[in-house]
Amino acid sequence: MKKLIAVLTLMVNLVNIGFAQEFLVADGSSSGTYQLFLKQIIEATPDSGITFKEVPSSGAIENLDKLINNEVMGAFMHSDVLFHRSKAESGLDEKYRTLLALFPEDVHFIALRNSLKTTGGVAGFGAKPVIIRDIVELSNQRGVVGAAGGGFITANVIKLLGDLPYTIIKYENGKEVLEAINNGQIDAGVFVGAAPLPNLKDLGSEYKLLPIPSSVSDKLKMVYNPSSVTYTKMDPSGVPTVSVRCLFIARNYKSKKMINTLDTFRKSFFTHLDDIKETPGNHKKWQDVSDKERGTWTWLDLPSDVK
Repeated sequence: MKKLIAVLTLMVNLVNIGFAQEFLVADGSSSGTYQLFLKQIIEATPDSGITFKEVPSSGAIENLDKLINNEVMGAFMHSDVLFHRSKAESGLDEKYRTLLALFPEDVHFIALRNSLKTTGGVAGFGAKPVIIRDIVELSNQRGVVGAAGGGFITANVIKLLGDLPYTIIKYENGKEVLEAINNGQIDAGVFVGAAPLPNLKDLGSEYKLLPIPSSVSDKLKMVYNPSSVTYTKMDPSGVPTVSVRCLFIARNYKSKKMINTLDTFRKSFFTHLDDIKETPGNHKKWQDVSDKERGTWTWLDLPSDVK
Protein backbone atom coordinates (compact mmCIF):
# COMPACT_ATOMS: atom_id res chain seq x y z
CA MET A 1 0.00 0.00 0.00
CA LYS A 2 2.81 2.46 0.89
CA LYS A 3 4.50 1.82 -2.45
CA LEU A 4 1.21 2.37 -4.26
CA ILE A 5 0.65 5.68 -2.46
CA ALA A 6 4.20 6.80 -3.30
CA VAL A 7 3.67 5.98 -6.97
CA LEU A 8 0.35 7.80 -7.07
CA THR A 9 1.89 10.84 -5.35
CA LEU A 10 4.68 10.96 -7.91
CA MET A 11 2.15 10.69 -10.76
CA VAL A 12 0.16 13.59 -9.33
CA ASN A 13 3.31 15.70 -9.03
CA LEU A 14 4.21 14.98 -12.64
CA VAL A 15 0.77 16.03 -13.82
CA ASN A 16 0.82 19.17 -11.69
CA ILE A 17 4.06 20.46 -13.18
CA GLY A 18 3.43 19.43 -16.75
CA PHE A 19 5.13 16.04 -16.91
CA ALA A 20 8.54 16.75 -15.42
CA GLN A 21 8.83 20.48 -15.96
CA GLU A 22 12.38 21.46 -16.82
CA PHE A 23 13.79 23.80 -14.19
CA LEU A 24 16.64 25.98 -15.46
CA VAL A 25 19.02 27.05 -12.68
CA ALA A 26 21.97 29.46 -12.85
CA ASP A 27 24.56 28.04 -10.44
CA GLY A 28 27.86 29.66 -11.39
CA SER A 29 30.32 30.48 -8.60
CA SER A 30 34.04 31.24 -8.55
CA SER A 31 34.57 28.60 -5.84
CA GLY A 32 32.37 25.85 -7.34
CA THR A 33 30.05 25.65 -4.31
CA TYR A 34 26.75 26.44 -6.01
CA GLN A 35 27.22 23.60 -8.50
CA LEU A 36 27.88 21.28 -5.57
CA PHE A 37 24.77 22.42 -3.70
CA LEU A 38 22.51 21.99 -6.74
CA LYS A 39 23.89 18.48 -7.28
CA GLN A 40 23.16 17.53 -3.66
CA ILE A 41 19.63 18.96 -3.87
CA ILE A 42 18.93 16.96 -7.03
CA GLU A 43 20.24 13.75 -5.45
CA ALA A 44 17.98 14.24 -2.41
CA THR A 45 14.75 15.06 -4.29
CA PRO A 46 14.34 12.35 -6.96
CA ASP A 47 10.57 12.22 -6.40
CA SER A 48 9.94 15.91 -7.12
CA GLY A 49 9.10 15.20 -10.74
CA ILE A 50 11.26 18.17 -11.77
CA THR A 51 14.12 17.85 -14.24
CA PHE A 52 16.80 20.35 -13.22
CA LYS A 53 19.06 21.79 -15.89
CA GLU A 54 22.25 23.51 -14.82
CA VAL A 55 23.03 26.78 -16.62
CA PRO A 56 26.71 27.60 -15.97
CA SER A 57 27.92 31.14 -15.44
CA SER A 58 30.89 33.05 -14.05
CA GLY A 59 29.27 33.62 -10.65
CA ALA A 60 26.52 35.32 -8.68
CA ILE A 61 26.51 38.50 -10.79
CA GLU A 62 25.88 36.57 -14.01
CA ASN A 63 23.42 34.30 -12.19
CA LEU A 64 21.32 37.37 -11.44
CA ASP A 65 21.75 38.65 -15.01
CA LYS A 66 20.48 35.35 -16.40
CA LEU A 67 17.44 35.50 -14.12
CA ILE A 68 16.69 39.09 -15.12
CA ASN A 69 17.13 38.21 -18.81
CA ASN A 70 14.67 35.29 -18.45
CA GLU A 71 17.32 32.70 -19.33
CA VAL A 72 16.67 30.73 -16.13
CA MET A 73 13.87 30.17 -13.61
CA GLY A 74 16.04 30.25 -10.50
CA ALA A 75 19.50 31.44 -9.44
CA PHE A 76 21.91 30.98 -6.56
CA MET A 77 23.52 34.11 -5.12
CA HIS A 78 24.64 35.78 -1.93
CA SER A 79 22.37 38.55 -0.77
CA ASP A 80 24.94 41.38 -0.93
CA VAL A 81 24.79 41.07 -4.74
CA LEU A 82 21.08 41.91 -4.57
CA PHE A 83 21.74 44.69 -2.05
CA HIS A 84 24.29 46.26 -4.40
CA ARG A 85 22.19 45.84 -7.57
CA SER A 86 19.03 47.23 -5.96
CA LYS A 87 20.80 50.52 -5.24
CA ALA A 88 21.03 51.13 -8.98
CA GLU A 89 17.94 49.30 -10.22
CA SER A 90 14.61 49.81 -8.46
CA GLY A 91 11.86 47.21 -8.35
CA LEU A 92 14.10 44.14 -8.10
CA ASP A 93 12.40 43.04 -4.87
CA GLU A 94 9.04 42.96 -6.67
CA LYS A 95 10.17 41.00 -9.71
CA TYR A 96 12.63 38.56 -8.09
CA ARG A 97 12.09 37.02 -4.69
CA THR A 98 13.54 34.45 -2.31
CA LEU A 99 12.33 30.91 -2.95
CA LEU A 100 14.83 29.40 -0.46
CA ALA A 101 16.95 31.15 2.17
CA LEU A 102 19.86 28.79 2.70
CA PHE A 103 23.07 29.03 4.74
CA PRO A 104 25.61 31.74 5.59
CA GLU A 105 28.36 32.19 3.01
CA ASP A 106 31.70 33.22 4.46
CA VAL A 107 33.93 35.95 3.06
CA HIS A 108 37.52 34.76 2.51
CA PHE A 109 40.42 37.17 2.04
CA ILE A 110 43.26 34.85 0.92
CA ALA A 111 46.88 36.00 0.77
CA LEU A 112 50.39 34.54 0.67
CA ARG A 113 51.78 34.02 4.16
CA ASN A 114 54.99 35.73 3.05
CA SER A 115 53.95 38.69 0.96
CA LEU A 116 55.81 39.37 -2.29
CA LYS A 117 55.33 43.09 -1.73
CA THR A 118 58.37 44.93 -0.34
CA THR A 119 59.13 48.38 1.00
CA GLY A 120 62.27 50.51 1.32
CA GLY A 121 65.69 49.68 -0.06
CA VAL A 122 67.60 51.11 -3.01
CA ALA A 123 67.55 49.58 -6.50
CA GLY A 124 66.11 46.41 -5.06
CA PHE A 125 68.68 46.11 -2.27
CA GLY A 126 67.76 46.30 1.39
CA ALA A 127 64.03 46.11 0.74
CA LYS A 128 61.89 44.50 3.44
CA PRO A 129 58.79 42.38 2.87
CA VAL A 130 55.49 44.04 3.73
CA ILE A 131 53.66 42.28 6.56
CA ILE A 132 49.89 42.09 6.06
CA ARG A 133 48.16 40.71 9.15
CA ASP A 134 44.53 41.63 8.40
CA ILE A 135 42.42 43.60 5.94
CA VAL A 136 43.09 46.85 7.80
CA GLU A 137 46.83 46.51 7.16
CA LEU A 138 46.01 45.44 3.62
CA SER A 139 44.22 48.76 3.15
CA ASN A 140 46.88 50.79 4.95
CA GLN A 141 49.43 49.40 2.49
CA ARG A 142 47.17 50.42 -0.41
CA GLY A 143 46.85 46.75 -1.19
CA VAL A 144 45.39 45.32 -4.38
CA VAL A 145 42.56 42.80 -4.12
CA GLY A 146 41.36 40.43 -6.84
CA ALA A 147 37.93 38.81 -7.14
CA ALA A 148 35.67 37.03 -9.61
CA GLY A 149 31.90 36.62 -9.91
CA GLY A 150 29.91 37.80 -6.91
CA GLY A 151 33.15 38.16 -4.93
CA PHE A 152 33.83 41.31 -6.96
CA ILE A 153 30.63 42.85 -5.57
CA THR A 154 31.50 41.68 -2.05
CA ALA A 155 34.95 43.28 -2.26
CA ASN A 156 33.33 46.56 -3.35
CA VAL A 157 30.60 46.55 -0.69
CA ILE A 158 33.09 45.80 2.10
CA LYS A 159 35.41 48.51 0.77
CA LEU A 160 32.57 51.04 0.79
CA LEU A 161 30.96 50.17 4.12
CA GLY A 162 34.27 49.52 5.88
CA ASP A 163 35.97 52.63 4.48
CA LEU A 164 38.91 50.54 3.27
CA PRO A 165 41.02 52.14 0.50
CA TYR A 166 42.24 48.99 -1.26
CA THR A 167 42.19 48.64 -5.05
CA ILE A 168 40.04 45.95 -6.69
CA ILE A 169 40.78 44.04 -9.91
CA LYS A 170 38.13 41.86 -11.54
CA TYR A 171 39.02 38.40 -12.87
CA GLU A 172 37.06 35.88 -14.93
CA ASN A 173 37.19 33.06 -12.39
CA GLY A 174 38.63 31.89 -9.09
CA LYS A 175 41.53 30.08 -10.76
CA GLU A 176 42.75 33.36 -12.23
CA VAL A 177 42.50 35.02 -8.80
CA LEU A 178 44.70 32.34 -7.20
CA GLU A 179 47.22 32.64 -10.04
CA ALA A 180 47.35 36.41 -9.53
CA ILE A 181 48.05 35.89 -5.81
CA ASN A 182 50.87 33.45 -6.59
CA ASN A 183 52.39 35.81 -9.17
CA GLY A 184 52.32 38.80 -6.83
CA GLN A 185 49.94 40.70 -9.12
CA ILE A 186 47.54 41.18 -6.22
CA ASP A 187 48.00 41.12 -2.46
CA ALA A 188 44.84 39.16 -1.65
CA GLY A 189 41.92 37.42 -3.31
CA VAL A 190 38.29 37.54 -2.20
CA PHE A 191 36.18 34.38 -2.33
CA VAL A 192 32.63 34.10 -1.00
CA GLY A 193 30.97 30.81 -0.19
CA ALA A 194 30.11 28.18 2.38
CA ALA A 195 33.35 27.15 4.07
CA PRO A 196 35.22 25.01 3.33
CA LEU A 197 35.38 26.13 -0.29
CA PRO A 198 36.40 23.40 -2.77
CA ASN A 199 39.12 25.55 -4.35
CA LEU A 200 40.62 26.64 -1.00
CA LYS A 201 40.37 23.61 1.30
CA ASP A 202 43.60 22.03 0.06
CA LEU A 203 45.75 25.18 0.15
CA GLY A 204 48.77 24.76 2.43
CA SER A 205 50.56 26.89 4.99
CA GLU A 206 52.12 29.08 2.29
CA TYR A 207 48.72 30.82 2.26
CA LYS A 208 46.76 32.52 5.01
CA LEU A 209 43.32 33.95 5.68
CA LEU A 210 43.31 37.65 6.50
CA PRO A 211 41.08 38.37 9.52
CA ILE A 212 38.32 40.96 9.44
CA PRO A 213 38.62 42.58 12.90
CA SER A 214 35.57 43.72 14.86
CA SER A 215 36.48 47.37 14.17
CA VAL A 216 35.59 46.63 10.52
CA SER A 217 32.84 44.02 10.91
CA ASP A 218 30.90 46.47 13.11
CA LYS A 219 30.70 48.81 10.12
CA LEU A 220 29.39 46.01 7.89
CA LYS A 221 26.38 44.97 9.98
CA MET A 222 23.92 46.49 7.52
CA VAL A 223 24.74 43.64 5.12
CA TYR A 224 27.04 41.09 6.83
CA ASN A 225 27.17 39.09 10.06
CA PRO A 226 30.34 38.22 12.04
CA SER A 227 31.56 34.65 11.51
CA SER A 228 34.69 32.53 11.70
CA VAL A 229 36.38 30.11 9.31
CA THR A 230 39.02 27.41 9.83
CA TYR A 231 41.18 25.79 7.17
CA THR A 232 43.53 23.50 9.07
CA LYS A 233 46.07 23.14 6.25
CA MET A 234 46.56 26.91 6.23
CA ASP A 235 46.09 27.55 9.94
CA PRO A 236 44.47 25.32 12.61
CA SER A 237 43.00 28.31 14.46
CA GLY A 238 39.75 30.03 13.55
CA VAL A 239 39.95 33.32 11.67
CA PRO A 240 37.31 36.04 12.24
CA THR A 241 35.49 37.19 9.12
CA VAL A 242 31.92 38.00 8.02
CA SER A 243 29.20 36.10 6.21
CA VAL A 244 26.19 36.80 4.02
CA ARG A 245 23.13 34.63 3.37
CA CYS A 246 23.01 32.32 0.38
CA LEU A 247 19.68 32.70 -1.41
CA PHE A 248 17.89 30.81 -4.16
CA ILE A 249 16.04 33.53 -6.07
CA ALA A 250 13.16 33.04 -8.50
CA ARG A 251 11.02 35.28 -10.67
CA ASN A 252 7.72 36.34 -9.13
CA TYR A 253 5.69 34.40 -11.71
CA LYS A 254 1.97 34.91 -12.36
CA SER A 255 1.11 31.86 -14.49
CA LYS A 256 -0.25 28.78 -12.74
CA LYS A 257 2.21 26.48 -14.52
CA MET A 258 5.29 28.30 -13.28
CA ILE A 259 3.90 28.85 -9.79
CA ASN A 260 3.16 25.10 -9.59
CA THR A 261 6.77 24.33 -10.46
CA LEU A 262 8.18 26.66 -7.80
CA ASP A 263 5.72 25.35 -5.20
CA THR A 264 6.57 21.71 -5.99
CA PHE A 265 10.30 22.40 -5.76
CA ARG A 266 10.07 24.29 -2.46
CA LYS A 267 7.86 21.62 -0.83
CA SER A 268 10.09 18.79 -2.07
CA PHE A 269 13.19 20.58 -0.77
CA PHE A 270 11.81 21.06 2.73
CA THR A 271 10.38 17.53 2.80
CA HIS A 272 13.86 16.16 2.12
CA LEU A 273 15.88 18.73 4.07
CA ASP A 274 16.77 16.24 6.82
CA ASP A 275 17.87 13.76 4.13
CA ILE A 276 20.20 16.41 2.71
CA LYS A 277 21.59 17.23 6.15
CA GLU A 278 22.18 13.60 7.11
CA THR A 279 23.62 12.24 3.86
CA PRO A 280 27.33 11.47 4.43
CA GLY A 281 29.55 13.54 2.20
CA ASN A 282 27.13 16.46 1.81
CA HIS A 283 28.41 19.91 2.69
CA LYS A 284 28.40 20.67 6.41
CA LYS A 285 26.69 24.05 5.85
CA TRP A 286 23.40 22.23 5.20
CA GLN A 287 23.20 21.95 8.99
CA ASP A 288 22.57 25.71 9.10
CA VAL A 289 19.50 25.56 6.84
CA SER A 290 16.04 25.90 8.39
CA ASP A 291 12.56 25.92 6.93
CA LYS A 292 11.89 28.90 9.23
CA GLU A 293 14.63 31.08 7.71
CA ARG A 294 13.45 33.79 5.29
CA GLY A 295 16.60 35.87 4.77
CA THR A 296 16.67 39.64 4.36
CA TRP A 297 15.46 39.84 0.75
CA THR A 298 11.74 39.76 -0.14
CA TRP A 299 10.22 36.31 0.45
CA LEU A 300 8.21 34.70 -2.36
CA ASP A 301 4.75 33.91 -0.98
CA LEU A 302 3.08 31.22 -3.09
CA PRO A 303 -0.73 30.87 -3.08
CA SER A 304 -2.06 27.81 -1.23
CA ASP A 305 -4.39 26.89 -4.10
CA VAL A 306 -1.86 26.72 -6.93
CA LYS A 307 -2.71 23.16 -8.00
